[in-house]
Amino acid sequence: MHRRNCLKSALIAPIVGCVVCVLGAVGVRTILGQGLETIRVDGRDRTYIVHTPDSYDSSTPVPLVLVLHGGGGHAENAQKMSEMNAVADREGFIVVYPNGTGRLRYRLLTWNAADNCCGYAHDENVDDVKFIRELIEQVQQDYAIDP
Repeated sequence: MHRRNCLKSALIAPIVGCVVCVLGAVGVRTILGQGLETIRVDGRDRTYIVHTPDSYDSSTPVPLVLVLHGGGGHAENAQKMSEMNAVADREGFIVVYPNGTGRLRYRLLTWNAADNCCGYAHDENVDDVKFIRELIEQVQQDYAIDP
């Protein structure tokens, strides 16, 4: 029985991996983990977390708030440290935590913030303004946002 389960797992994993690769290749948004979503901007997969308040009703538009992490941070940390989920639940708005970019996946992420700032995002000339614009457009498509 154990051998059969191992065989099933060995056969299923590559199939799931292929499906994920195909979806990513055609530009479909995918969920990478708990609440972590991705969109493709300028050939890069850009990730973000969306929190909807408990009271969210898709028939009623709500405000949108973006919380950007600091240099070297990431969306999950910004979500925990800012405690904006509790505020969003209390006040009835959607909060989005975008990730910057970096050489290490989900670690030491930066924003292209100025002429000589900041690390990977600057060095790779990442267009974070375009990312934020496209992120807002995507969230407006997915949720009822009050413009």
